[in-house]
Amino acid sequence: MSFVTYVPVVEATEIAAGTMRKVDFDGRSIVVAKVEGAYFAFRPDCPHSGTNLALGSLDGKVVECPNHHFRFDLKTGKLIDPIGGCPDMAVFTIEERDGMLCLKLEI
Repeated sequence: MSFVTYVPVVEATEIAAGTMRKVDFDGRSIVVAKVEGAYFAFRPDCPHSGTNLALGSLDGKVVECPNHHFRFDLKTGKLIDPIGGCPDMAVFTIEERDGMLCLKLEI
């Protein structure tokens, strides 16, 4: 049996539209992006090289790694145009609650 909780990680006002930012909380890190009014959360490390994806670029709902230019869907984490055997990136559920962005955790 799992327990679901939501952990506040950053104030919603700190993530501007069309941007992403690495956020540290409880000894962990995620990247939070805001695109077209929706928030997305994903692991900061590119699954191919470990490069910080927050240093990459956003193109709509796609994040591009600054190192080898692998591109990932923000919602699903799926690699776009799979080449070179790069795995998908990990994505997480994030919701705005009372002005805070809260990460869904299953314990």
